[in-house]
Amino acid sequence: MWQRKLQNLLSEWIIVEPIIILYILSNAMVGIPTQNIYLAKFTNNTGCLEEAEKLTDSFIRDTTILYAGLSALVMLVMGPLSDKYGRKYGLLWSVAFTGLSNTVFGGLYFLDQREILHIDISYYYIPAVLLGLGGANYAFFLQIFSYVGDLSSAKPETRLRRFTLSETAIGFGVISGYCLGSIVVQELGDLYIFIICGSSNVVAFVYGLLRVKNIIPDVIGNNNENEKVQHNQVCHFSLILFSLEESSESIQRISCYTVSPKRGF
Repeated sequence: MWQRKLQNLLSEWIIVEPIIILYILSNAMVGIPTQNIYLAKFTNNTGCLEEAEKLTDSFIRDTTILYAGLSALVMLVMGPLSDKYGRKYGLLWSVAFTGLSNTVFGGLYFLDQREILHIDISYYYIPAVLLGLGGANYAFFLQIFSYVGDLSSAKPETRLRRFTLSETAIGFGVISGYCLGSIVVQELGDLYIFIICGSSNVVAFVYGLLRVKNIIPDVIGNNNENEKVQHNQVCHFSLILFSLEESSESIQRISCYTVSPKRGF
């Protein structure tokens, strides 16, 4: 009896949380190894650690601007399309391109380390472009929290609980990502970080494809008895950024902002 109750409970409440955990876990894991790879590359090129650190900072800034700019353009298109066709496809798009970005980055690092192919530092703009085309963290959180809001529209009393579960999943993903990442780097090396992260993104994509049902906001809005539903402001975690300090310490910044969808909140 209790097994069935537990199964029903998980089926009702645990929907996008595994995707959040896997996505955030992979982002948290790749932060420091990515910076270390840049630093090692510039150190080999210049032979000076101090100069390499400056070049690494500049390169991280450039790649961040690149993928953030592309993400802004993607979100201009993704937002209206998700309002019309549902959040699921935008969510899967973001997860797929993040996984592709991690895989390409790991592939470039593998080719360089094994000296199969000389990889210039400029090649690492490719993963940044792929990440930007997927919308990066910006599009991911936009789709996640819009989906959770749409999901709770039929039962507004469940909204707070659903958002609490989602933000708890974010915290769990961050903590587990940092802990697992440090262990993997020390025991196995940087390359295995990207193998694990790519695999996590694949699992998240397949899970989302099979488990997450597409919800079209217009349909939800039309099913509500009151067509003039007031928009509630939803404050949530939006992005996790990693930056290189002199001590190679990764800094997490969580920003809180307001989302006001067309319907359902």
